[in-house]
Amino acid sequence: MGVLSDPSLIAIDSFSVLALISFVFVAFTLVSFAFVAFTLVSFAFVAFALELSFAFVAFAFVAFALVSFAFPILETSGDVNVRYNDVLTSLDYQGLVNSGNISIYENDLLTSVDASALVDAGIIDVNNNAALTSMTFPSLDVATRLKFEANDVLTSLDFPVLTTVGLQIRVHEHPVLSSFNTPLLTTLTEQYDTFWYYESTSIFTFVNNPNLSVDETLFTSLVDINNYCYYYGYPEACTYFSGNQ
Repeated sequence: MGVLSDPSLIAIDSFSVLALISFVFVAFTLVSFAFVAFTLVSFAFVAFALELSFAFVAFAFVAFALVSFAFPILETSGDVNVRYNDVLTSLDYQGLVNSGNISIYENDLLTSVDASALVDAGIIDVNNNAALTSMTFPSLDVATRLKFEANDVLTSLDFPVLTTVGLQIRVHEHPVLSSFNTPLLTTLTEQYDTFWYYESTSIFTFVNNPNLSVDETLFTSLVDINNYCYYYGYPEACTYFSGNQ
């Protein structure tokens, strides 16, 4: 098991925690095939192949081993990417106040994310985390985009003080999600820049969340009547709701 932590880090330009397992596997396979061919030429190449193979295995082990990721007093960050970590169970951003884009993808055992101090963020993109049950953002006021997709056991998403979204809120494919709250949301600052093609990129899009009751009136009221989707006669490109409670 491994822990990545720095209790003294206050600011950082950006960071990524990526377990590029597919790349490692493909690279290992290609290298192995290549060096099998070399065995027909030289025993020295065989020895080098074995040495390089061990290096790839070591890299994969390090990627698999990260269990906990914590920067408790980190206040400011650029983009944050946490993807494809098979044994990671927790993310601690409890001191993070201002952030660029946050991407949390395909971390199979991740159950909790603490972003309790986050006030201002870019795109928050959380996809395909099979064990993630809930996320709360009690301090988040401004975000460019909220995108949550296919987190199978996610039950709630709450943004109690969120007032401003730039481009879009997109919530798709959550079989047990029953709560999504944005009670103070009043402003769409970049809604004219949202690419407004039908269904896939609507400003507000909630699809296949069968246990979620969506306040369609609230979200529809936030879209300017002069927005392109209304102007060109495509209101479903402003808001799209399907497969919810």
